[in-house]
Amino acid sequence: MTLHRWVVVAIAGSSTSVHAYPAQVLDRAKVIELATHGAPTLPVALARTQEARAGRIGTDARAPINPELTITAGPRFLTDSTGLDAMIGLTWPLDFSGAGHARHRLADERVQVAHAEEATVTLAGVGDALARWNELRITQDQAALARAASLVDEELVRIATVRRNAGAVGDGDLALANVVRAEGKARLRVVEAQRQAALIELRAQIGLADDAEVAVPALDDGIAPQPIAQLLERVSRHPEIARAAHEVVVANADAELQGRIGKPVPRLVLEGEHSPEYAVHAGIDIPLPTLPAEPDQPRDRGRAC
Repeated sequence: MTLHRWVVVAIAGSSTSVHAYPAQVLDRAKVIELATHGAPTLPVALARTQEARAGRIGTDARAPINPELTITAGPRFLTDSTGLDAMIGLTWPLDFSGAGHARHRLADERVQVAHAEEATVTLAGVGDALARWNELRITQDQAALARAASLVDEELVRIATVRRNAGAVGDGDLALANVVRAEGKARLRVVEAQRQAALIELRAQIGLADDAEVAVPALDDGIAPQPIAQLLERVSRHPEIARAAHEVVVANADAELQGRIGKPVPRLVLEGEHSPEYAVHAGIDIPLPTLPAEPDQPRDRGRAC
């Protein structure tokens, strides 16, 4: 592509900054590259992915709730002597509900949803950046045409003035030429404002500085549009479709988890004591699911600390 087919687009600045910083050349590939990493909504999506990954912590714990270790000791006062009593107890939950597997599956699918959301945000950012890029190319060509038309209008006003002064035409022809010139100037201001708006939005989409100068190709750069068949083929691979599929799996996994965590979790109890005889006890602690849970307690209290 020759140099004359590129137009430098920049918000007016000082002459020093114009010479100090060359214009950023933005072809289609460069816009896609910058938008992939500079979309304003991408940091939020990346943080959501890290949040989903953090949700995996503790999902593969052996026990749904923390085991408990109890150690007590104290003196025993008898009529003729004083001794020391000690007791140690261990309570270990035994989860046979399968909630751990369901919890782990749910966390994994939430990570997949976050990844799909990240890809969707990236793709949307690239699409918005390319839309602003094309809008900038269109408005810069329109501005060039409007400036050329303004030169023609000025020449028409000059000719009409000369002919009026020579008596060849009346004041009406000169007034009409002035109206056409004013309309042309108004169109130029409108298209220049549209060009500036597209430039500002493009900078925001791709992460450039507010005063960064850019150069974009003209519309006749030879870039052919992609065939409609290729575009339709990509629809099936759109990350939004993958995200919807993972959302369905998340909903099913959450429903399975809620059904499994409602089952009581028995706890194995082991106790040893010295008082002053030695004794060892073992048993099972089974919660009774007949009473409603406390309203301030979450239903899934299975994540181990």
